[in-house]
Amino acid sequence: YRIHTKGAIDSLLKISTSALVDDKIVPLTKALKADYLRVAEEMSDDALRVLGAAYKDTSRILEPEEMETDLTLIGLVGMIDPPRLEVKASIHDAKLAGITPIMITGDHKNTAVAIAKEL
Repeated sequence: YRIHTKGAIDSLLKISTSALVDDKIVPLTKALKADYLRVAEEMSDDALRVLGAAYKDTSRILEPEEMETDLTLIGLVGMIDPPRLEVKASIHDAKLAGITPIMITGDHKNTAVAIAKEL
């Protein structure tokens, strides 16, 4: 069996023990973790939503609490999720009316800042 999972890279780094690098499984060292975090930060700076992907091979069906341990990190995915077209005009109208718009998001701070700059 193979279990696949995805999520925030900082969360996956906590539950992964190895990584797929150049088609080889290698130990997930502190230096490699730092590289993943650096690249994810750069992607966030470009207004991308960043997710990590990992897997685990097993010879049996696992209990849910066993599934997300000792994973092998396989990479990062950056997704573009642009604001809807009407958002920029709505922000402008709100400001004209004396309203201070506030962004509430679950995105990484850098992603939110990059999107706010676009608006």
